[in-house]
Amino acid sequence: MKKLILALLILAVLISGGLYYFSRRAPELLRQAISRAINKTVKIQAIEYHFPWAFELRGFQILETQEPFTNEVCFSVDRVLLDVSPLSLSQNKLILDNVDVSQALVVVRMSDGELFHALSGAMSARSAPPESAVGSQASPDVSRLPLKIHRFHLGASRFQFADYDVQNTGFVVELDRIEGNFTNISFPISSNKTTYHLDAQMSQGRQQRPARFKLNGWTKFGNYETDAMLHVSDLSLPYFKPYYAQVTPAEIEEWLFSSRAAFTIRSEVLT
Repeated sequence: MKKLILALLILAVLISGGLYYFSRRAPELLRQAISRAINKTVKIQAIEYHFPWAFELRGFQILETQEPFTNEVCFSVDRVLLDVSPLSLSQNKLILDNVDVSQALVVVRMSDGELFHALSGAMSARSAPPESAVGSQASPDVSRLPLKIHRFHLGASRFQFADYDVQNTGFVVELDRIEGNFTNISFPISSNKTTYHLDAQMSQGRQQRPARFKLNGWTKFGNYETDAMLHVSDLSLPYFKPYYAQVTPAEIEEWLFSSRAAFTIRSEVLT
């Protein structure tokens, strides 16, 4: 009995010490892994640890690293909740069971036929990852840890698309009240299926009700294979004059567009 009690005490001390060490190292591990995974500049004002496996990130930003949008925000949110999997202690990867983001701003830019967004760096190897703006430098093995997210929730958020190819100052389309759920996200990009469900609306002025967007499906971002369904309702086309003006000189005074589209991508061919 004495040996059993002693063994339990030793085990408790080891577990406590491991949790303490993890709580001290995890913020740096999180920051470095995110920055390395997405190949962008990451800024975090503060990281709070909540026993045993939860973290709260405040003032989280992802900044563009490529010209002509260097240091411009491509993702920002005041507060992010992370649930780290205990398996991160034993596996050679950072595993997040849940990521909860609310009231975020997501920005995508188009210039010279190229898309710039928070994940564009993860989808290419154009440059080495930048140093994160918070904390001291971690060891190379920490910064290169793969990142896996089991569940990602995006709530009450906004999305902006700025197209500099159709308008020099950037033609902006903005979606708001975005609710989205994603499962099985991996960095570096893998061939696993990432499933998603998105619901958003687009304000179109006082005289026109908002347009609605719904997107459901899955994508293998490693090779872009996709099965998805897109629903669009009551989209006012006159706002999109910079696009239709490229093919016709006509002025559209009123035109509402609604559509259901099922699309697939196989071998980089869109159907």
